Amino acid sequence: QLKELRYGKKDLIFKINLLSSILQSKKIQAQLKELRYGKKDLIFKAQQLTDLEQKLAIAKEELEKAALDKDSQLKALKETVQLCLSSVLRNQPPTSSLIPSKSTQRLTSSVTNGSKLPFQVTNTKVPFFFSLKRNRFESLSCKPIKVELRMILNSLKD
Repeated sequence: QLKELRYGKKDLIFKINLLSSILQSKKIQAQLKELRYGKKDLIFKAQQLTDLEQKLAIAKEELEKAALDKDSQLKALKETVQLCLSSVLRNQPPTSSLIPSKSTQRLTSSVTNGSKLPFQVTNTKVPFFFSLKRNRFESLSCKPIKVELRMILNSLKD
């Protein structure tokens, strides 16, 4: 019986060690699975970050283009106003001196569709008001309002 107990004890110890090894192996396998899933998750998140970086770069380029478009629109608006002024004041060619610096600042800060902008001609005391509106071709056009052209022309002759 002692021999059987000794063999039984050795057998139990062997089985315990075997079970312990199996448990450790299972734990290691579970950890490996977690690492694999973690790796996949990290790869997925890295891909998302890469996609976001690309979208951000595209958005940045579009914003830069929009800023350039806004600058070109502002330049076109200034040119349109100069053309309007020169068409009303036929004696004066369109130059940058027609728009005083204060008017230019006002132009950049508060221009909207249908807004009225005051411009004062330097050699007369009569203020001009122009209404900026979009025509059907989406280009700006101007039309004098509340101004008697005869009075303006007479005051220019003086």
